[in-house]
Amino acid sequence: GIFSSDTKLNPLASATKVYIPYCTSDAYAGDASFGGWEFRGGAVVDAVLSDVTSFLDLGSKASTKLVFGGGSAGGRGAMLWLDRVRDRFSTNSNISVLGFLDSPYYLDIEPYDTNDFVGFPSLTRLADQNFNTSNIVLTGSGKCSDVLFQAPWKCALGQYAASHIGTYRTNTTTPFVLIASQFDGWQLSNSVLGYNGIASDPNFDDDQLEYVVAFGKSTKASLSATVPGRLVDSSMVSIFSPACYSHHVSEKYNFWTDQTLDGASQSTTLAAFLLNNTASIHIDDCDGYECGAC
Repeated sequence: GIFSSDTKLNPLASATKVYIPYCTSDAYAGDASFGGWEFRGGAVVDAVLSDVTSFLDLGSKASTKLVFGGGSAGGRGAMLWLDRVRDRFSTNSNISVLGFLDSPYYLDIEPYDTNDFVGFPSLTRLADQNFNTSNIVLTGSGKCSDVLFQAPWKCALGQYAASHIGTYRTNTTTPFVLIASQFDGWQLSNSVLGYNGIASDPNFDDDQLEYVVAFGKSTKASLSATVPGRLVDSSMVSIFSPACYSHHVSEKYNFWTDQTLDGASQSTTLAAFLLNNTASIHIDDCDGYECGAC
């Protein structure tokens, strides 16, 4: 995947890489104690950025590209941190910041059965209440909170946050590549099956499948209508959205094997951005569950 050293398959093969394991259960946005546990993801990211900057002497070389990204909960965290990272290095002309956001596109949608799972909107609201995520969320999602002022916690959901990146302090969109499967495996496994993980090759009954298909349509419609439509500069955004059941596969061989119907992969989409400064939109437009090149 994205950590491969194969230069033919991975545009980041020769890059220096820093990996932050996930252990804070707060999408890297928390700053609080709750229930006898510490939720300090925001502090972890801030500390790592400081250490990496010092240890690698980051910014000392001209034309340095900093790819700041993550997958799943890390994708949500990277989405919310991206503008802050850009601002952190804004005075250093040697550094350009690019986001790689894998599977942060959580929808504001109720689960199939609330008896099995309370739903990601409810969990996101609880995180805001108990983990003090609001500081990272509100600054990381730009003017999203102006639009959703009655429920600013929703700005931690990719459906809303992704279309406001770059609108907090400047009128320049921070470049990013967004990976969003239309049938997100993590969301559907939890929301439909009540399974705390990613079900392998799930078997949905007819009623469940109706929900799943509607979920895919909502993802596609939201992506097409709001990202990059609401962004300051849409030429700075690439989207890879296959009509497939998938979630956070950028660390696997699927990074270069999974494709949209037009033949793009996560790897080629990122390579075009990194090497040629070419943004591209790859959103499968087909009907039915897993109607893409799955």
